[in-house]
Amino acid sequence: MRVLILAAGFGTRLRPLTETTPKCLVTIGEKPMLKHWLEKIDNCEINPSEVFVNLHYKKELVENFIKQQKYKFPIIPIIEEELIGTGGTFFNLIKHRDNKNLLVIHCDNYYEEDLDNFLKFSLEKINCYNFDMSILAFRTDEPENCGTMLIKDDGEVLQFEEKVRNPKTNLANGAVYFFSSKYIKSLKKEFTGLKDIARDLLANKHGKIAAFETQSYFCDIGTLARLEKTRSHLTEQFQ
Repeated sequence: MRVLILAAGFGTRLRPLTETTPKCLVTIGEKPMLKHWLEKIDNCEINPSEVFVNLHYKKELVENFIKQQKYKFPIIPIIEEELIGTGGTFFNLIKHRDNKNLLVIHCDNYYEEDLDNFLKFSLEKINCYNFDMSILAFRTDEPENCGTMLIKDDGEVLQFEEKVRNPKTNLANGAVYFFSSKYIKSLKKEFTGLKDIARDLLANKHGKIAAFETQSYFCDIGTLARLEKTRSHLTEQFQ
């Protein structure tokens, strides 16, 4: 398994914090968001061969942070002089590395659980039931601000909508994906490029997709209000 952490964004909705700090280094529970994810990956039962992190905004700060980290896997920065979207970063990586399953993580989310249950679910769906990819999903009270999905009892995604005005459900995309190597190879043959994973693949129902609905705390840290909500949640957990 390889891992790609998407961490290049400007974090405009987290200003003024992100005027001096890149979004992936904003802290929750005294740890940068990027460190939360690196620790989860380090604790996985499946050991990744490599972890890639794409960088753009204030990339020097993130590079320096990465150099200080010590894990059992190499962390490889991908420097992007221009932002090319989640699909662009993903597609550029799989063009050259398609022989292993790929876990893709949007760094600006907080997930309380470890990744093992999601990975076990994903591998079972891919290896036993011929699914192409899986999504970590959660229930949200702001479905209009999220990608949302309708699913069958077995988790298969029937319909995916990306941030529509009146969503049919509150089951939201957690922007943590697991792609099979077989599916990755097929994408390379079918597409010349991608711009956005959610819009180009999920909303177009490209491939057979499974959703893993977590019962643990999950929050998209996209705004100052959600950041403070998650910081308060962690404080309550340790009281």
